[in-house]
Amino acid sequence: MRPLRRVGSKGQATPGPDAAGVGTIEPPAEGAPPEEGRSRRRYDPAWDDWKRPRRWPGVLLTCVIVLGFLSAVVWHYRPHTVHHKAGHTLPRGKHPQPAFTPVVTGPGSSVKTFTGSSNRTGMPFTATGNLLLLHASCACTYTFVVTVTDPTGNVVALPVDNTSASFNGTFHVPVPLGRYDLTVVGDGPWVVQVLQPGPTVPVIQTPFTYYSTSQSVVGPFSAADKYLSFRFLSLSNGTVFVHVVSQKGVDVLTPFAGRIFVHKTVTLLGLPNPYYLEIDVSGYWSLAVRSSP
Repeated sequence: MRPLRRVGSKGQATPGPDAAGVGTIEPPAEGAPPEEGRSRRRYDPAWDDWKRPRRWPGVLLTCVIVLGFLSAVVWHYRPHTVHHKAGHTLPRGKHPQPAFTPVVTGPGSSVKTFTGSSNRTGMPFTATGNLLLLHASCACTYTFVVTVTDPTGNVVALPVDNTSASFNGTFHVPVPLGRYDLTVVGDGPWVVQVLQPGPTVPVIQTPFTYYSTSQSVVGPFSAADKYLSFRFLSLSNGTVFVHVVSQKGVDVLTPFAGRIFVHKTVTLLGLPNPYYLEIDVSGYWSLAVRSSP
């Protein structure tokens, strides 16, 4: 008896057992509905392991986050242009004056001057323990450094550490009573003065104004000159600190401090008599001192 042959979904005869190979049932065409009476194959979760995961959404999200972070970093460190509002200016048509150097005369005062055109060490002076000022200037080619050392050679102050060609500044150097040495590193003509004003130095007459870009110590002023107006402007994100210093060399208060721009008027009470103004600055500044508002 001839074996029966199965018919495929397209009506074609399927070879019987006597034919080469084993007879199979052809699957339905893709998208075609299952034949009536034929059950669907059960879903096996293991089939998902053979599917390639879609990585594009995660990769795209990661790229967006990284690009956003890099953009924020670049924006933060980009060159900033400082825009100054109207009125944020200093005197026009007026050239900045050099560093202010107090006049030191009278009993109890001393001035010691050192000069040179190259490196020099072992320049001695004696501090009284009161206010000590150091005025330094140099027309140097490369660098200018001034250090103060004690008798054992330890550096107790570094008032000048300049790397530009020229320099002019006045500094308050707070050191106790004793003997000290100056050391200068400079490759051009330089002058260093150690100023120690006594208690009887004549005060500056007010109203008083000064305009400069240099580190300065301005004074002495009478305690009655308590109305101060100060302006500061930096074109390079510079800072300013103005300290009130007594004749004993003590910092009493800091009426002005800021960055880029400062414009402030204050009335100071309880001032020492006399007092000085130490101006630690990196930019343009102007000062006005009065005995009346």
